[in-house]
Amino acid sequence: MMRQQLVSKGTRVTTSIGRRSKAVTMKRRQIIDAALSLFSQYGLHGTRLEQVASQAEVSKTNLLYYFPSKEALYQAVLQDILSLWLTPLRAIEASLQPEQAISDYIRPKLGFSRDHPQASRLFCQEILQGAPLLADELSGDLRLLVEEKASLLHAWMAEGRLTQ
Repeated sequence: MMRQQLVSKGTRVTTSIGRRSKAVTMKRRQIIDAALSLFSQYGLHGTRLEQVASQAEVSKTNLLYYFPSKEALYQAVLQDILSLWLTPLRAIEASLQPEQAISDYIRPKLGFSRDHPQASRLFCQEILQGAPLLADELSGDLRLLVEEKASLLHAWMAEGRLTQ
């Protein structure tokens, strides 16, 4: 555990840094996991914050401390899913052999779908609804990432390293 010495009016006070941060991270994870379970089952509109708080074993007030609204919580859950989903896509590099890069992309995606069915279901539901709460993400950095990787695939095809 990290400690920091603070000097106040000539008096040294030792405070713990890291313990609070770890507790906050754990509590956020607990809430996101509970929300994922409920959102994937009942959707955004069918899930109440009271249900999430109960399943996360926190008060609704505590939940709202971490996430100011149900929509903010839903977006946090989707961002969490996206961060996992995009890891294999980000790993595709021009220096790799196309077949290996694609295999290294597909294998973890299939594993993610198998190992995280609630996340997969929720993400698919969001996309099928037109991704209303992911619109900013889909038109920003994610779009640039997809365009970058699509350009790489097109380059591999143009070089004859990957067939259409």
